[in-house]
Order: sequence, then C-alpha cells, then structure tokens
Amino acid sequence: MYCNKCGAENTDGAKFCTKCGAPLDAKTANTAPTQMYQQVTQGAPQQQFQPVPQQPAGKKPKGKKSPLKIIGIVILVILAIGIFGGGCSGSSDDSDTSSSNTSTEQSAPADTQQEEETAPSTAVIPDVNGQNGADAEQALNDAGFTNITFTSIEGDSVWSPSDWTAQGTDPAAGTEVATDTEITLTVSKCQINVESAGADQYGLYKITGTLTNLSDEDFSYVQLTYDIYDASGVKIGDAYANTSGLAAGATWRFEATYLDTDTSNIASYQLSEVTYY
Repeated sequence: MYCNKCGAENTDGAKFCTKCGAPLDAKTANTAPTQMYQQVTQGAPQQQFQPVPQQPAGKKPKGKKSPLKIIGIVILVILAIGIFGGGCSGSSDDSDTSSSNTSTEQSAPADTQQEEETAPSTAVIPDVNGQNGADAEQALNDAGFTNITFTSIEGDSVWSPSDWTAQGTDPAAGTEVATDTEITLTVSKCQINVESAGADQYGLYKITGTLTNLSDEDFSYVQLTYDIYDASGVKIGDAYANTSGLAAGATWRFEATYLDTDTSNIASYQLSEVTYY
C-alpha cells in the first residue's frame, strides 16, 4: 500500500510510512501511488550524488582571496619598488658623481698638456753683429723672435734698418730667452764687421775687424768703444780703437784693445759706442 501523504510504497499492514513517518490506515491507504507522486517521480531526473573528496589533514580548503588582502599586497609591492628604486637612484647619483670625478681626473692630463702647449717657447739669440739692420732683424725673426726694438749708437731714430748696421743685441747674443722677449737691436751708420777677438802675442785682449763709412759725408775722426764682460755678465772694462780721416764709403781696419793684461776672466764683449764727426 502507498502513503496518502508522500505516496511512498509501504508493506501491507504497516502502521507508519517508512518514508515520511506518517500513520498509515489500511482503510484509507492507496493501493496505487498518487498521481502527484507519479508525476514527480517520473518527470524528475534522477540525481546522482558524487562523493565529497576529503581534504587532507592540516590543509585548509582553497578559496577566493579577499579583496582587502589583494589591496594590501599591491600596497606592499608599491612600497618595495619605492624603497629599492630610491636606493638604485641614489646609487646612480653616486655613480654619476664618481663618473664626473673620474672624467675630471682624466681631463687633468689634457689640461696640463694644454698649459705646456701655451707656455712660451725659448730660443738662443743669434749673433747679428756687423749685419745690415734689415738682415739682422730677419735673422732674429728666423730664430723665433718677433718683438724687436731698434736703437742707434748715434742716438738717431732708425727709420730704415737697411741703412744701418747691427752692432749688438740686448740680451746679448748666445743668451737663451723666451721667444716673446723684447730684443733691443743696436745699429749704427757705420758697417762694422768683427773678424776676431782674443789675446795677442803680448797677452793683450784685442777685437779686430773693419768699419765702413756708409754715410755720404767724410768723417774727420772715428772712435769705437767695446764693453768687456766676465762669465757672470759683469762689465770688467773697455776696449778702444780710433782713427782720423775716414771718407764717405771708405773702410777702416781697426784693433780695439783691452788694456788690462789679465784676460783670463774675459767671457764676452759688446759694442757700446761709435763716435764720428
């Protein structure tokens, strides 16, 4: 027989429904399942139950992460990037500073080399005594000297160096100086060529050479004076030579004599004066 309440089938003579527990009455109980039960039973799909897998002990079931946890993780990542990024930036600054210092150190040799290149060069003053004034100036230029000033023994202005004869330089010939040093070139209207200088057979120091009257007038008297110097550049005396009656264009062979017999300390000489009238 069937339960009037749930429609479940029970054994005949049962007092209660084995399905829902409702009391059964043999007089009222259905001998066939109710229409509703049949429809439900026949129309409803059979549910298949799958066994629930057992979670291993000590492990919690996986689930979706909380949005708050995700936000927290994002914040931590941003902070980490800021910290380590700042450290890298600082390292970069140090690296830039180090690179700058290294660059400065590497450029130091270049600066030193530039200073060496801009330092004035030096040269030895050539001996131009007896040369035409223009030729003497060119010889000084060829040696590297360009700052040249003319002065005449006679005290006259030197307008055309080719009309004069070089008698010496200041600083003296043979001196090594910077090429931008001002060189004073002493000239005269007489062309003077020194041929030799030294002690003669009597031990007297003599400077020998020739003097030519380059002017267009006759000289009634001519005198040469030379300064004599020791090795330290100190003047120790004079050497003189003179003559009378030198016509225009004429040449005189002279001997300028240093009267002191001690010639061991003589190192150089310089024409200091030409007198004529």
